[in-house]
Amino acid sequence: MVSPSITLTTLPQMTLLLLYIDVGMSPAVSYRRNGTGMMAAAGGGGGWVVAVTWSNEKMRDAEVGEDYEITGFDPQNVREIKGNHGWSMDPERISPMGYFCREGDLPMVRWLYVNGADPRDENVGLHFAMYLAAVHGRIEVCKWLCDHGAARDVKRRTVSPIGTDRPLLVTFDRPEFRNVSRWLILRGAMCKDFQSGELDIDVIKMDLRGDMYFYHQADLRKRIEERKLLLDWANDLHQARTSFLLFLSGTLSPPNHAGSTRRSLSPLRNLSGKTGALQTIGDYVGIVRGREARIIRQLTELLPDLNRELDAAA
Repeated sequence: MVSPSITLTTLPQMTLLLLYIDVGMSPAVSYRRNGTGMMAAAGGGGGWVVAVTWSNEKMRDAEVGEDYEITGFDPQNVREIKGNHGWSMDPERISPMGYFCREGDLPMVRWLYVNGADPRDENVGLHFAMYLAAVHGRIEVCKWLCDHGAARDVKRRTVSPIGTDRPLLVTFDRPEFRNVSRWLILRGAMCKDFQSGELDIDVIKMDLRGDMYFYHQADLRKRIEERKLLLDWANDLHQARTSFLLFLSGTLSPPNHAGSTRRSLSPLRNLSGKTGALQTIGDYVGIVRGREARIIRQLTELLPDLNRELDAAA
């Protein structure tokens, strides 16, 4: 196991011990103590983890609540859940993991994780960690959660007295978070199940249409425009993949020469037997593959008719 590297960072009136945690390390928690007696957690956090002294202050100073009152969390209870009203679907009900995901504070999210917090926030009714990260545009936090046990939460849905919430529903009509909504789609937010990549038409309709009862006309127009842009995006990715595969198969190779075959002139000839070479090239130029490619292909097939249907209903 690779040992964490240690970096000392000095800020006004505070020295912080930061540990870089390799993604491949086990999630077991260990501790290091520096000269001032501060301790920092090390484990499978997958990145920088803040020192305990700093994390305790951040936990206590967290602005939790409807009016952003500084109520804070107990530093000794990383799974604490706070809410204004006490009922399980309280919209303000939030855990430390959810709070720091909302704030986009990855070092604190990692510190909570290596100290036992749940990335899935399973005991939080409505605003779980992935939801809060997504609806506040924290795409790097979303990716971290996906890599640390919360991948299925991209399609997680919760029901409250004010309606049904899910990450893609809330982010889809917000152009500033378009990168988040498209990442959610590629990660399976509209699929029937997590593994297959087969789209669920009912889920697509719900997420792309939105809750028409609550939306103003301007919101509906935004969704119409975003649906058009989504189809353009899917078509572009699908066409790029198709062209890339044609190129690799030799379709774009020069004409046959005497004694040569089209196959021998293909780029595949030089890459044959090199494990992962083609995948690496495809990733580098942004080519979707595997489950993501299946999702994109289905979108190009479904969206033209579906967009017309949803636009007419709006």
